[in-house]
Amino acid sequence: LYNEVEKSVIQYNIKNIIDCTFGFGGHNKIFQKHCDNIINIDRDVNIKEFTDCHINIDLFSNFYKYIDNRFNIDCIFADLGLSNMQINSNRGFSFMKNSELSMGMGCGDKTCSNILNTYSFSKLYKIFQDGECNNPTILANNIIKYRLHSSFYSTNDLIKAINITKYNLLAPIFQALRIYINEELYELEQLLL
Repeated sequence: LYNEVEKSVIQYNIKNIIDCTFGFGGHNKIFQKHCDNIINIDRDVNIKEFTDCHINIDLFSNFYKYIDNRFNIDCIFADLGLSNMQINSNRGFSFMKNSELSMGMGCGDKTCSNILNTYSFSKLYKIFQDGECNNPTILANNIIKYRLHSSFYSTNDLIKAINITKYNLLAPIFQALRIYINEELYELEQLLL
């Protein structure tokens, strides 16, 4: 992927770019090598621990706030999904380890545990249906049943509640919740508009 990004930057002679998803700065190294002006944005405040670059902590739909009128923007770059920093954090992005059930990337106040502890069947069903999960009815029912006797605090609570252990079935469930919590589809729509 990095090679393709570098080829595009060179091919289209991109000199002024907005990097909307700085992450660990992998793509940004390519931009630093070839571009004259880079505006960095990331929604995760924790990213500042890993770089000396100036980063605007914000949602990428707010990129327009950082446009510098001294130059025209040639490209707006967004690498969607998770970074390794987020997967390896204790915020509940991964089902591979037990951790706090937050799934927040920053710049928002929703948490996965709050959603699982309070949302109605229909709201839970919609999250899983929109996330293209198998059996959204069963998933929503299992969550409602689980919280009758226990609350959701950790990733293990979620795995116990839905009673699924196969990784290929867990991944879309965790992804659907993460996308909803971080309003990723809305953010992408706003960026594209």
